[in-house]
Amino acid sequence: MMMRLYLVRHAIAEESTEAESSMDELRALTMKGRRRFRRSALAFAKLGESVDLICSSPVLRAAQTAELLATALGHDDIRVLQELSRDSAVPPLLARLSQLGAVSVALVGHRRLLKELAVAVTSVSFERAVHVRFKRGAIARIDVRRLSADPTGRPRWWLAPDGPLREGLPLDEAA
Repeated sequence: MMMRLYLVRHAIAEESTEAESSMDELRALTMKGRRRFRRSALAFAKLGESVDLICSSPVLRAAQTAELLATALGHDDIRVLQELSRDSAVPPLLARLSQLGAVSVALVGHRRLLKELAVAVTSVSFERAVHVRFKRGAIARIDVRRLSADPTGRPRWWLAPDGPLREGLPLDEAA
């Protein structure tokens, strides 16, 4: 069964100081982050792609981003997954996704984990993998045949808050 994964990096959040690092999970989105992501979420909604399930990291900025996405898509349910936490790894996330039974899932999380997931499920080369970049508020679609670290995924498109829909994975200019 083919699964559509929408990888969504949380929007721009408040800065934290070193003294506040223990409060990192409570950093909220800025007004600019909300405004920019709302545009991305509405652009995504206009594509008309169905999303069965929206899952979020338990971190506040990710949950707030998921709420904006849910509003734009007309969803009323967001599932919080510990496997989307900042310090999580790809194998437990893949195992959890396989238990969800959804055909189309939006995963709202953090740069490192989303990048590692995108690289793990696609056949992107090592040389190109270092250039995968998820800007804050970016959304990428990957179609996956099998949820495993075995590369079966096909990157379809990505959308950044400040640009048009582009094919493939979000790569920096050096790629």
